[in-house]
Amino acid sequence: MLGPLGALLAAGGMIATIMQPRRGPDAAWLACCVALILAVPVFQELVPSGIQDRYMLPAFLPALLLAAWFLLHLARRLRPSGGIAPALAGLCLLVLSVLPGAAAVTPRPRLGMGEAASQIWRHWSAANPSVLLAMPVEAEGAAISELALRDRMRPSLFAVRGVRLLGAGGYNTHEYVPRFASPTEVMAAIDEYAIPLVLLQPGQAGRELAHIGQIRDTIAAFPDRWTLLWRSDEGPPAFLYEVVGNAAKPADQAKLTRLSAPRQLVE
Repeated sequence: MLGPLGALLAAGGMIATIMQPRRGPDAAWLACCVALILAVPVFQELVPSGIQDRYMLPAFLPALLLAAWFLLHLARRLRPSGGIAPALAGLCLLVLSVLPGAAAVTPRPRLGMGEAASQIWRHWSAANPSVLLAMPVEAEGAAISELALRDRMRPSLFAVRGVRLLGAGGYNTHEYVPRFASPTEVMAAIDEYAIPLVLLQPGQAGRELAHIGQIRDTIAAFPDRWTLLWRSDEGPPAFLYEVVGNAAKPADQAKLTRLSAPRQLVE
């Protein structure tokens, strides 16, 4: 995102700060910038959170600050009496080197979870306040956020992630494997937690998590247990189902809490 020039200047700023520790007003924030840039990859190595570009974002701003500082530092060293024109020209080049990376940032997709969340609250039951989210991971997060925004008595709903109930494997998405092998087992797991609502959104072909397809197979295998309450074909299609027979059952809130609670990251 910094571009070649920005990355080179940031590296130069780090080396200059480490090799020649400074005193004065710039010393503290320069040291903090270097420490934060070094801390980000170290943290990624220690915590098994997966390697993704977004996890490097905390290092972007300190790297940009170091690049700008090192550029001004070079301008002062090369032309002590040259005024601010060389420094301004260099800063313009730095900004231009960053722009292509900024322009290439992919806009956030519209997943249509706002209306889906509203529909879930319309069918909410105080006796059994839970919904299973069977959808891609990024849509799960969007659905949970939209549900929380509409929760007037927070917390008053258990949003059960499909990757928790129906998925297994490690903490990271790339370690995911389906927990169950048949529609009968999936139906039994939903009934074990007495989940009355299921929000289903298919994933991309070839990238869909296995339990999403298993939910479709379960609906086909037990049609008398599933009632379609709402569907949307705007953007990625979404379907809200009632699991017949579970709405009348009381929720085991302690069990749902254990299912949704954080799991161990480091063994």
